[in-house]
Amino acid sequence: MGTWRGPAVAVLLGALPAAAQVEHDAQLWGLFVAQGRAEGSLRWYAEVQPRLVLSAPKFERLLLRLAVGSQLTKTFSLWLGYGWTPLIQPSFSDEQRPFLQGLFEHPLGPVLLVNRTRLEARVIDTAAGTSVRLRHMVRAVWRFPGDGGLGLAGSAEAFVTINDVAPGPVGGFDQTRLFAGLNWKLGAWQLEAGYLGNLVRRREPAPWRMGHVASLSVFFTAP
Repeated sequence: MGTWRGPAVAVLLGALPAAAQVEHDAQLWGLFVAQGRAEGSLRWYAEVQPRLVLSAPKFERLLLRLAVGSQLTKTFSLWLGYGWTPLIQPSFSDEQRPFLQGLFEHPLGPVLLVNRTRLEARVIDTAAGTSVRLRHMVRAVWRFPGDGGLGLAGSAEAFVTINDVAPGPVGGFDQTRLFAGLNWKLGAWQLEAGYLGNLVRRREPAPWRMGHVASLSVFFTAP
């Protein structure tokens, strides 16, 4: 991606030291989600997310997640889940991620607002121990007036690693993600596409990575 900077990138990089070394690349993330409700307050969720680096090119990572949740109030649910998120290239590395999360969903007029807090344990086969990471996402979807189902979607998410695990994740700030795009609701389906800026802190020699991501998502909510 060269040295191009967009508005979202400027915000993400504003806190970086002027001399920081930042590696840029172009990526494509797909997201396929199926979710629904079972008996009573029980909810379920399944996700497949392939990630490709277009500037390499390479199939970098695959994420598979399953979770079950309990709807405790009208707007709040508590979830327990598991993710298998191996790094495929440049060399295979296995990673397991059990997690606990709280999900707060409520409408504010025409806007559906979501707050999600997730605590995950990262068990990486190349690391000497278990890394614990806290992440929080705020997401909003606003529908255009009318019955077309089209709307705007945006989200911001911050990640903080609790502990330092050599040679794995570095403790402290881990990454941020900013997303903006279009969301189209078609009955039980939602299609979403947009741009995601992903700033990731890594170990040396290039401690910062800026991913310019084309994000394509499909959501299915079981009736």
